[in-house]
Amino acid sequence: LYGESKWLTEVNTREAGLSCTWTIIRPTTIWGPWSLRYRDLMFKVMRKGLYLHPANVRVVRSYGYVGNVVWQIDKMLSAPVDQVAGRVFYVGDRPFDLRTWVDAFHRALTGRKVRYIPGALVKVIAWIGDGLALLRIPFPINSGRFRSMTSDYITPMDRTIEAFGEAPWSLEEGVRETVRWYDDVSGPIIPHTLKDVRQKERARA
Repeated sequence: LYGESKWLTEVNTREAGLSCTWTIIRPTTIWGPWSLRYRDLMFKVMRKGLYLHPANVRVVRSYGYVGNVVWQIDKMLSAPVDQVAGRVFYVGDRPFDLRTWVDAFHRALTGRKVRYIPGALVKVIAWIGDGLALLRIPFPINSGRFRSMTSDYITPMDRTIEAFGEAPWSLEEGVRETVRWYDDVSGPIIPHTLKDVRQKERARA
């Protein structure tokens, strides 16, 4: 439903005959300060020294540091109309080896490199996580997260970079700012909860 709703929104935008200037922005996976998802999952596990990553698996992912994404969107808002009207732009950073990103965070949070173990063993641990989830017992990894750790996800950033230039924040700077937020600011923030509104609809029916 999530992917279909985004596709329908783009189709409706194109076919609406809008009199204004419009641009479609497709964000990658966004990370940085105020990302409660990473705070509540990955960062806590890393800080405790429990994070394990599949060895010998080169996974290329498209992520976007929030500072760079904001910079790119600001560039689009101030660009000449003919440069952005009716166009589609991905926002985020150039694709990179996921291990580079994970290792940068692990070093910043623990002072040590990530521990790598055979992918098959991580998969078995993920299955254990699936079983514990059925019992409503929290566990840091499941099959869904294992797939994320071992699957490429690449978005074409060339058009965006060609149009607006390289975004200013480096990976190291983004990691530093994010860890500073995690240590100094994020503690009192209430964890986010996901609510499935469809449950209410079923109850009414």
